Amino acid sequence: MTRVAITQCDSYEPEVVLQKIQKLVDSIGGIDKFVRPGCKVLLKPNLLSAGTPEQAITTHPVVVDAVLRMVKQRGAQVIMGDSSVDSNWKTIISKSGLQAVCERHGVPLKNLSLVNSVPKPSNTFKNLELAETLDEVDVVINLPKIKTHSQVYLTCAVKNLYGLVVGKRKLNWHLKTGINHDIFADLIVEIADQVKPALTIVDGILAMEGDGPGAAGTPRYLNCLIAGTDCMAIDRVVAELVGADLRLFYTHQSARRKNIGTNSLDRIDLVGDVSIEKLKVKDFHFPTPAGVIMMPEVLRPYLRHYLTAKPVVEPSKCILCRKCVEQCPTKVMSTDPVAKIVINYTECIRCACCIEVCPEGALAMKKGVVGKIADLAGIT
Repeated sequence: MTRVAITQCDSYEPEVVLQKIQKLVDSIGGIDKFVRPGCKVLLKPNLLSAGTPEQAITTHPVVVDAVLRMVKQRGAQVIMGDSSVDSNWKTIISKSGLQAVCERHGVPLKNLSLVNSVPKPSNTFKNLELAETLDEVDVVINLPKIKTHSQVYLTCAVKNLYGLVVGKRKLNWHLKTGINHDIFADLIVEIADQVKPALTIVDGILAMEGDGPGAAGTPRYLNCLIAGTDCMAIDRVVAELVGADLRLFYTHQSARRKNIGTNSLDRIDLVGDVSIEKLKVKDFHFPTPAGVIMMPEVLRPYLRHYLTAKPVVEPSKCILCRKCVEQCPTKVMSTDPVAKIVINYTECIRCACCIEVCPEGALAMKKGVVGKIADLAGIT
């Protein structure tokens, strides 16, 4: 059975977090099992966009600092890295607090930019374009944040590894997979299966609910830390913790279809100093589902644009920074003469990139009249 460890942690007090993470890792084999002296380790936090630790957009610096201390104590060489579609990398790493952490430890914090094409002839995609840094390290440690996600419903261990797709190539992949969220989920799952991080440690102390994963989401304390080696198993535990509808959890469904990882609770050995029942929440708020769920597969391609949720701008929050316009993969967003954001929904692929990069939380997924009627009829 796959082992996943969970502990209750009610604050970001540095020494408490360090002790909790050490116990978690000890319960799945100890840090020596994953990191040896002299090896090269890549720490992969969530650095989606510019936000303070209190906004819960990025992995909290105290969690990252604790893992960094453990890894360095083993005599490993450490690199920290991610690749954001947001061009303002200096602002992202500064506001997140991770720049200060890396400077304190003398560890490079890289905006991953070089690409290596990984052949995958036997899977859905012929190749995966991932950061070249992966070829330079011996170990990847995944440091995700528990957050809702307007496109794939929930993001944690599996989705965090999509950050290893370099910069604007993320937008290219959105174009390739289009409005079909199942295919996009297949891509994410295959990336996670290719990378296979040796260890994943989840920041679930302060999570995000609502219209995540960016500034439109709402911070929510879950007071937990989670560790394991199987990203799919970890995500299944997280789904249980927040009461997720597994039909809407696209990466979970993809992993089940492909038989990748452990996707059933009865095959997970859940260890730690607290039961998941004690930490479960019943009122976690999820984003409006972006996809079409219950409709017969044969009808989905024809009605998907009319039934799926779409990004909607809240004018009172929009500051016309145009980040959404710049990052839109299909270039269907623009500003009109009266200075507001205009979206061509016919060509919009519902990728939620605009929601991710909006610094003011001025965009959110919302269903139109047809989608709401379909919900009432029970066909989406």
